Amino acid sequence: MSGFPILRTKRLVLREWQTDDKAPLVALLDNPNISRMLSTIPSPFTLADADELLRRMMSYGHTNAAAWAITLNGELIGSCGYTTARDTPTLGYWLAESHWGYGFMREALTAAFSHMFREHPDAVFIADVFTDNPQSKRTLEYFGAKFIGYGEGDSRARGPEVYKDWRLQLDRESFLRSLEREAAL
Repeated sequence: MSGFPILRTKRLVLREWQTDDKAPLVALLDNPNISRMLSTIPSPFTLADADELLRRMMSYGHTNAAAWAITLNGELIGSCGYTTARDTPTLGYWLAESHWGYGFMREALTAAFSHMFREHPDAVFIADVFTDNPQSKRTLEYFGAKFIGYGEGDSRARGPEVYKDWRLQLDRESFLRSLEREAAL
């Protein structure tokens, strides 16, 4: 038993990454609609890229970082995670295009952020979202994330240029207020 936190929601299980996730990972991330919204994912996304990504995600401990595989009925549909190992705590996520629009990422992030803030109650997490991805920005704002400015980021899938992004920050109090607001509805 690795001690990695397994998170369960009404429909999803967020679990540790496994080596046998390689083929489904390639099938999901070899999609420019996803890869172009992520900074470190190339397009096309190959088996070798999956090996490297899995190595990186599986090397995270669960004290200062976590990368969850999001599953629905045992099927890989996405990922979310965070790290506090850098000067600025960061978070990130992606979801299979076939599962967009069903509330899966909101459900997964509720569980992940709840865990994240139990482990790191004083942390203020940063997320950078490309400006052509307004749905991702709205998802973070739903949880109380605040826009703090524009930045520039790169994307291996988009090419060597630098792209404008929104920088958002999320703290524990804002997240808890979003849960209270949701419960009151």
